Amino acid sequence: RTPARDDMHTHPTKDDFCHFPRDVRVGTTGGDVHCLQRWLAKAGYSTPATTTTSTSTTGTFDDATSAAVKKWQKKNKWKASGVIDQNTRKAYGEKYGFATTTNGRVVDDCVNGRNPKGLKCVDVCAEFGDEQFCQTKCAKDDDARAFACRSACQDAFTGACDRAFPPTNAENREKFITCLSHMPAECKASCETYN
Repeated sequence: RTPARDDMHTHPTKDDFCHFPRDVRVGTTGGDVHCLQRWLAKAGYSTPATTTTSTSTTGTFDDATSAAVKKWQKKNKWKASGVIDQNTRKAYGEKYGFATTTNGRVVDDCVNGRNPKGLKCVDVCAEFGDEQFCQTKCAKDDDARAFACRSACQDAFTGACDRAFPPTNAENREKFITCLSHMPAECKASCETYN
């Protein structure tokens, strides 16, 4: 028996995990959006209109991304708003078994102080040119450390790309997109220890 498309393509793995530290909606730009667009395309939810440059993921949440999010939300019987809000983030973590800041298994270091007692913290830095950006995320248990690492890596990568190539003009926008395109492989390699 061949698995249905949904079984094979719509259940993200740890390597597909996206950290959503905020609501993302039309007009939002960043690594969280880039990650979301990459996963939506892999899962078959994206539309051709998502492509506005030479890459399929732009890091900017546009109308096509919103439409793809609505399809994904409807498929999962969640409120189909086309926005990744707190309710969607919570449902995403629960459905796929991911440790997230929304379900409290991953903790944002800047809120709770460095290496709080009992938490397993992971530091990740990303560097492009002269720009370096570091993030720390903490996990409440060893099983959540992979997600803490991926969250910290995604945030560090986004920060470094944004500092090195602020998307204020077309040339920098393309460089920003190219910079973000390296995020999946770099974060996978950086966090391999915790898988």
